[in-house]
Amino acid sequence: MLFGKALVALATVFGLPAAVAHNGGRGTVYFQNNVAGSCGNVNPDSALIVALGNYWMKNQDKSPYCGRKIKVKNVGSNSGSHGKGNNLTVTVADTCESCGEDDIDFSVGAWNKLTNKSPGGTIIIDWEFE
Repeated sequence: MLFGKALVALATVFGLPAAVAHNGGRGTVYFQNNVAGSCGNVNPDSALIVALGNYWMKNQDKSPYCGRKIKVKNVGSNSGSHGKGNNLTVTVADTCESCGEDDIDFSVGAWNKLTNKSPGGTIIIDWEFE
């Protein structure tokens, strides 16, 4: 319990929201297109990377969340299972301008692993920072 309080205190000092589970977010897919993400790196579409919304990235070119690992669980979708129950660890590499606080935009590689290669759409996700 003390460790948890210390972690929240450190997150507050450094201006980072505390690492807690985020449930019921939306997961979508995006293409990197050989363009550097907001974290400054060019990644192939096959990389296991994600884009977080401005709530996290704060419109910064080098957000403190760049490079952070996230554990994600596919909770399902409204149009079938599409990998329901799949888990994946991904790395933050970009900003998703249209994402809400609990939403994540997945690279094609991450999306394919999380959804068993679903052709696109939206899934429901639970996630947390490692």
